[in-house]
Amino acid sequence: MPFGFGSGKGKGRQGRGRGFCRSRGLGPGAKMNCICPNCGLTASYQPDIPCYKRKCPKCDSPMTRQF
Repeated sequence: MPFGFGSGKGKGRQGRGRGFCRSRGLGPGAKMNCICPNCGLTASYQPDIPCYKRKCPKCDSPMTRQF
């Protein structure tokens, strides 16, 4: 009996189950910065502190991540 591409939840012949994605995640080699949305100041990203928890040293607003 040949395998087809049905609507079931199995992996099928290709072995590609749910969640198959070829995109690459942002690993340790990714160049990212934290940026202030108010004044535009940029700071280097630190992996142990998320950008949204950092405060801008200029205007004291929360920073966001810039890729």
